[in-house]
Amino acid sequence: MAIDLHVHSNASDGAKSPREVVGAAAGLGLQAISITDHDTVAGQAEALTAGRELGIRVIPGIEISADVRRAEAHILGYHIDFASDKLLTLTRRLIEGRIRRGRRMFDLLRDYGIKLEWNEVVKGASPEGFIGRGHLFRSMIAAGYVPAAKNREVFLKYFAKDGLAYVEHFYITPREAILAVREAGGVPVLAHPGRMNDDGAIYELIGKGIMGLEVFYPSHTPQQQAHYLAMARRFGLIATGGTDYHGHGGDMGAPMGGCSPPEEVLDQLRLAAEEVRRRKNREPSAH
Repeated sequence: MAIDLHVHSNASDGAKSPREVVGAAAGLGLQAISITDHDTVAGQAEALTAGRELGIRVIPGIEISADVRRAEAHILGYHIDFASDKLLTLTRRLIEGRIRRGRRMFDLLRDYGIKLEWNEVVKGASPEGFIGRGHLFRSMIAAGYVPAAKNREVFLKYFAKDGLAYVEHFYITPREAILAVREAGGVPVLAHPGRMNDDGAIYELIGKGIMGLEVFYPSHTPQQQAHYLAMARRFGLIATGGTDYHGHGGDMGAPMGGCSPPEEVLDQLRLAAEEVRRRKNREPSAH
C-alpha cells in the first residue's frame, strides 16, 4: 500500500483543508500520510480526527524553512507534539515573518502594475494568517493577470528567487529547526535534498542532527534517488519519501501517494521518535 509523508493543506499553501486531504488519501487507498505544512501545525488536530474517522494513519508533521549557505533547507518533522509550547512559539514567529513578507511582495506587485486587493489575497489563507507566494499568484490569476498558457512563466517572472516581486523569507538556522523538532519529540528529516544539490551542505546538516533524508521525491532523478539512498544507509538515516502534494494541479510531478517510500519507514520513524523522547526525558532538569 502507498504512503505519502509530504503533503500540504490550506493551513499553509495547499488547496484542500486538512480533512479534505485526509479524505482524498483515504479515497486513494493510502496506508498513511503526514500533513507537513510550512511553518505551522494549525491543521494537525483536524487531520488526526479525520484520520481516525476514515481509518487512515496520520502522522503529525511540519516543514520548517531554514537558511543554509546560499540556499533553503526544509526540515520535515515527524511524530511531533504539535501542542508543544516551544514549537508553537517558533511557528508564531515564522508565520509573522511570512505575513510581513507577503505584504512586501504585494507592494512590489503593485509597483509593477499588478493591482490586487489584500482582502482577496488573504481570503484563502488559514485562520493563523499564513501567506505564501501561492496566495498572491492565485489572486493574480483570479484578477486576470495570468494568461492560461503562461502560468509557470508568469510565476517565475514575479516569484522565482530572482523574480521581480520575490522577497527573502524570515529564516531560522537549520540547527534551530532541527532542535525545535526534537524538542517537540519529533524526528527531523531533510526534505528534497536534490533541490539543494549540495552534498557539502547535506553533510553539515547530518552533523547538526537530522535523522532522515527524503530520498523518494518526484523531481529526484533515478541517479539522485540512488545517491541519497546510499547516503542514508552510510550515515544510518531513515530514507523517507513523499510527493509534496499541494492539490493545485501544479505539484512536483506525482499525484498523492505516487512517490511512496517502503512501508518499513513507518516503524522506523515511530521507533526513532520513541528514542528522541527517551533521550529528552533523560536530560537533566534545567532547575
